[in-house]
Amino acid sequence: MIKLNFFGFFFIAIIGLNNVAASSNGLFMSPPGPLSGLTCTYNGETFQNGVHVYENSFCSKYYCNNGVVEWYWDEDCDYHLQEAGIDVSKCTKTYTEGVCCPEYDCPQEAYPWYREEYSSEAPEEYSSSPPTPDSASKTLKCVTVQ
Repeated sequence: MIKLNFFGFFFIAIIGLNNVAASSNGLFMSPPGPLSGLTCTYNGETFQNGVHVYENSFCSKYYCNNGVVEWYWDEDCDYHLQEAGIDVSKCTKTYTEGVCCPEYDCPQEAYPWYREEYSSEAPEEYSSSPPTPDSASKTLKCVTVQ
């Protein structure tokens, strides 16, 4: 089994835009940053316009948009692995409280570049006669008896 977490996989994955928010500020994966405009209050804390406010347990992120707390991004943890060709349906996911993406425990079969290991034994048609040394060339010859 090979274990991956989102941060470890991040370095080998090609990140694509997925579930990107369309807002009055355009498309973005992170808030545009502090902007002039109305502030937002969330759980008794005040946030500047254009900044990240919170992330919920379902990996949805919210920002302050001119006085209103709005959604801007859903982190699709499987997406990054699927883009690399990993079959996440074959992986076991372990979630940690407070961490958006799970740790993935994937068998080798989940990877597209995985190939089954083949036996080093000779095919059956060659097994009737073991290799014999050739004294002149110091090499082994395979002899098939028919």
